[in-house]
Amino acid sequence: VPFEYDALTFFNDSGLSIAKKSGKAGILDKTGKVIIPFEYDEVYSFDKDGLAIAKKSGKYGMINKNNKTVISFEYDDIDFNGFNFGLIALEKSKKWGYVNRKNRVAVPFVYSHVFPFQKNGFAVVCKSKKYGVINKFNKTIIPFQYDDMNNGFSEGLLGVKRYGKWGFINTRNKVVIPFKYDSASSFYKGKAIVEKNGVQYYIDKKGKLYKYTED
Repeated sequence: VPFEYDALTFFNDSGLSIAKKSGKAGILDKTGKVIIPFEYDEVYSFDKDGLAIAKKSGKYGMINKNNKTVISFEYDDIDFNGFNFGLIALEKSKKWGYVNRKNRVAVPFVYSHVFPFQKNGFAVVCKSKKYGVINKFNKTIIPFQYDDMNNGFSEGLLGVKRYGKWGFINTRNKVVIPFKYDSASSFYKGKAIVEKNGVQYYIDKKGKLYKYTED
């Protein structure tokens, strides 16, 4: 690669490198050939589907390896995790929504905060300072009645906060573990970590507490 660039990242597994020239970002291959021209404010690594997040004229979008725009450059922020189960979260006019790979809005831009979609087809979102869960068709799965939530269901349960305390609900919004904890992590291998009166415990799906150990 010739010494004509302002900045150069290390080559990734695909043999491509992000470079900057005259304040603009592009992508090179190992021979120094320009793969993506220097026309972006920022450009990031290609994902497994061959798409890269980029920023142009202060707006985020996505391109493919042929420099074709896949997601139009009209967004103020973007979920840098990329697509999750067919949808990517984007921000426009201070509201978040989701767009599919065809650059079509799948979930309208009405949310103040969102998390990526999960394998079960659900996503945790926030609207009017209340958290709920939607599906890919923007249908409400869990009503917007909670003050906080973990980032998604884990092993069928979701940690949620209401009236200042945390508990767990299932996908039918039934309370499985009552609201009496100061914090709650997601379940992993049948256990979650909860805190009560400054003391941490393991909790199982039936609500039974166990002594917490770091290992």
